[in-house]
Amino acid sequence: MRSDGDVVIMRPYIDYARLLMPLLWDRYRLRTVAVFTDPVGLRKNFGRAPELRAPYVAASYLADEDRLDAVVDVLRERHDIRAVLPVGEADVLPLARIADALGLEGSDLQVRSRFRDKAALKEFLRSVPGGPRVNVSLLVRTPDDVRAALAEHGLGRAVLKPNAGVSNRDVLYVGPSTPDQVLERYFRDPSGEVLLEEYVDGTEYFVNGQVDEAGVVHVFSVNQYVRRTLNGREGVSTGDFTVATSRPEFAIAADYAREVLRPTGLRRSPFHLELKIDDRGPCLIEVAARFCGAGIVLRDSDAHGGLDVLGIGAHHYLSAEPYGDYALDWREYDAHVRGLVQGIGTRDQRILSLAGARRAEAMPEFVRWDTRPRYGDHVVPTVDFATVPWRATVSCQDEEHFHRTSDRMRAVLAFDSRGGRRLERVQALPALVPQAAVQAYGRLAPGLHLQRIAGHA
Repeated sequence: MRSDGDVVIMRPYIDYARLLMPLLWDRYRLRTVAVFTDPVGLRKNFGRAPELRAPYVAASYLADEDRLDAVVDVLRERHDIRAVLPVGEADVLPLARIADALGLEGSDLQVRSRFRDKAALKEFLRSVPGGPRVNVSLLVRTPDDVRAALAEHGLGRAVLKPNAGVSNRDVLYVGPSTPDQVLERYFRDPSGEVLLEEYVDGTEYFVNGQVDEAGVVHVFSVNQYVRRTLNGREGVSTGDFTVATSRPEFAIAADYAREVLRPTGLRRSPFHLELKIDDRGPCLIEVAARFCGAGIVLRDSDAHGGLDVLGIGAHHYLSAEPYGDYALDWREYDAHVRGLVQGIGTRDQRILSLAGARRAEAMPEFVRWDTRPRYGDHVVPTVDFATVPWRATVSCQDEEHFHRTSDRMRAVLAFDSRGGRRLERVQALPALVPQAAVQAYGRLAPGLHLQRIAGHA
């Protein structure tokens, strides 16, 4: 089978990757080199990507992310790599390093590295003359650092988060009255650098789009988060929905996204930017150089009557030539309020009794499952974007209809742990495959042909 070269995708069991692999083959005759760096993720997901056994996959490798030089050597020796395609936040930096080492056209390691360093990106934006509004932010290492920063900058409230964090994990709201033991507990088991940011009041939005080869920022959608206090954690997302172009917040958010992204030097990349709008206007929360997660790329496609979001992104990763007209359909975008409804876990359990999934699917507003609840799933209390038991895309008449639909869908879906120990053992098996079994990839995932890349000494 003739191929015109290869591309690299990490964590290829992610839904976007599963869609991109056949797209890259059908449009460009490019095969995929699948690189796994997370044995746990591979163990849990080896059955989710039948595309990995397709003829348009050149090879599948298991490698150590801390020793990418070995990966680069293998890619250079065995493959004609044309591009790297990050499909999630964790892929952005390692793939940027691989692209830089291979000398791929359009790779700018300094720019893309900054997008995985929240402190560095905001510091850079603060240095731009006449640049966008950016809140106070600085790295902190101890509770004393937090106290000093609050006092020095006169902050009544601030947010602590991992500097390289994802999915709103490990976020803590603090102020001068925060007990010492709370801060000490937060810093007790650090997972990297911690960023302190000035708290910004107001409603939170996000903007999705594409930066083209000339640095022009194209907005595909503006969306509003729905956040609540859940399980003792503030600001937890329970969903989000598209903002109509007739609302003033649409133009405010879209213009601000352009103001933020233009000076960064980012080119040929999709983006996902989060901001708040308060009485002073828009202010950056954070921005990512990747597709928006949770299947929302598909929602953006639907919103414009079939916008080629993944295809646009793939084209720009591969080529410095213009894509052409993106075919944005704002009339179709405004015809519906499309949104994501998220389930809420309240305790640690296995789903051994599930009711209402078919009733939810029969609702006229239902579009698709982005994460379908299944028997045997492990559910934990929802405290961030990564601990949501299920997600569904819906299409509604207006914002009020979206909120009613969200409440109704959560009321329809019900699960608990009752069902018997035998059922628990059987249904939970895919999530509990022992590490030893991973060594038998040929038996567990026939056709995957996974090869191990040994790291350099």
